[in-house]
Amino acid sequence: MGSFYFILFLLSLQKYAELFSLRKAINLDLEKRIITMGDVHRDKVPELLCRSKILALARPDNLQSEGGFPTKLGEYLSTGNLVIITDVGDIPFYLKDGESALIAKAGI
Repeated sequence: MGSFYFILFLLSLQKYAELFSLRKAINLDLEKRIITMGDVHRDKVPELLCRSKILALARPDNLQSEGGFPTKLGEYLSTGNLVIITDVGDIPFYLKDGESALIAKAGI
């Protein structure tokens, strides 16, 4: 396997559990490749986003996500980096899969 790392910006372990199953990471031997940074000062976030290769936004398929639009999406797209997002709400009306972002089916 090549050399790569997943860097996750997390506010809590609960959020981590929502975004990524630790059990799956352990089963895939990824726990050595995951760097958690904890809280990051807001002044550092733009630089870290721009230095990222992939920015992922996994929105759950629920009523709240269906009716809202993620403000982070604009920040992610403005970096020019690859954005992966789920097809919840109006996302598919604004982005074209394979061009402006990679759009994944939510809930799979």
